[in-house]
Amino acid sequence: MRGIRIVVAAAALMVTPALAADEVLQLSTMTCKQFVDAPKDSVGVILTWMMGYLQDSDEPAEINFTKMEDVGKKLKTYCDTNPSHALMTALDKVTDEDSK
Repeated sequence: MRGIRIVVAAAALMVTPALAADEVLQLSTMTCKQFVDAPKDSVGVILTWMMGYLQDSDEPAEINFTKMEDVGKKLKTYCDTNPSHALMTALDKVTDEDSK
């Protein structure tokens, strides 16, 4: 749980002026197209959040940038061919492939 808090805090610190203080990213309703079309800074924040979301509570608190880049590439590939799919569904699909 502490690891997730650290990742969320780091993501919050990475938010640039491109994301206004009152702006909310609704990841639960975001589509693949919205993710692919998002500004690079926003994609970075989203991917950082996803790494915390995917991290098991018993894993050490860390941000693996290589793994984050890999997940980002897989999401982009998936989302390019499935633009209407929900982003969180896409995340499940690309990370489920890794666990097989």
